[in-house]
Amino acid sequence: AESLANWDAGMSMILNPYAFSGAAPPPPPGDPYFSNVQLLLHCDESSFADSSGTPATITTNLATLDTSTKKFGAGSLSARANTNYLTATDDGRFGVTSEDWTLEFWIAPDSTSGFISGRRIFDSGFCRIQASGTDDMAVRVSFSDMASSVLLGTSAVNMTLGQWYYVGVKRDGSDFEFRINGNLISSYTNVTDHNGGTYDVQVGGIAGGINYSRSWMDDVRLTVGTARDISSVPTAAFPDS
Repeated sequence: AESLANWDAGMSMILNPYAFSGAAPPPPPGDPYFSNVQLLLHCDESSFADSSGTPATITTNLATLDTSTKKFGAGSLSARANTNYLTATDDGRFGVTSEDWTLEFWIAPDSTSGFISGRRIFDSGFCRIQASGTDDMAVRVSFSDMASSVLLGTSAVNMTLGQWYYVGVKRDGSDFEFRINGNLISSYTNVTDHNGGTYDVQVGGIAGGINYSRSWMDDVRLTVGTARDISSVPTAAFPDS
């Protein structure tokens, strides 16, 4: 009896419970779409290095790392003063045409003054986000060039200054969505391809003197080739693999 009990105890340690319960094993950790991530900025060091699988060249343009105000990790991008923005050089990765794509980031309007209306928060050849008043954002998408872009929507959320918000914009086939904290702000349908031109991505502002957004930004991720779920708010920093 004692040997049988020992045998049962040993078997209980090696049997796979999923084989008998019918339940699927838990998914492996990490990002199943990581190979499609073209830009991943955790904003945890002053170089603002890209943590995607094939890191883009980042120019800091006097961007400031703020270690006291952050959503995740060690710090955030402080785009709260003149020329504080980042540039990711387009080596072909940002030349979007017919692909699905997803842009996500965390942002907090300046705790004292909020956004500067009209200033760029994210700028690319296919999608632009800019401040709308001191506490809202407007998203535009382009199919030829940004001079003739289409307004996807304006948030009208009246964001609390200094508070962090999760922003998601995506293209899923012909359907576009703009969400803040998982809540749908606006949607749009268009079957037209983007123009696929070479266009550096700029985060927190753009070149040209005073075009900073007056905000903090953290965990910026651009995925090309996948329309992600942006209806759920992340509870941790985006994974690096």
